[in-house]
Amino acid sequence: MSSWLPSLITDTPEAGFDLAVTLARKRVGYTQPDPAVREKLRPDYA
Repeated sequence: MSSWLPSLITDTPEAGFDLAVTLARKRVGYTQPDPAVREKLRPDYA
């Protein structure tokens, strides 16, 4: 099984920041997998 995230180690701080943003976005998708519900709820969190 191949992983989309082979390591948390990055070459630069900027790449580490980009990885953190990606992880946060993926977590939102795992928490609420239905895109229509995410869009409906988004204004409440804005």
